[in-house]
Amino acid sequence: MKAYGKSKLTLILFTQELGRRLQGTGVSAYSLHPGTVATSI
Repeated sequence: MKAYGKSKLTLILFTQELGRRLQGTGVSAYSLHPGTVATSI
């Protein structure tokens, strides 16, 4: 679960940086939480 959480945080931080770099280009970057999902992990 620790690795899973880190991978999700990495995706959020990547998206924030991508949005910062694309600022003013007319392109947007979004990350979102899909909500609670039942999985077997």
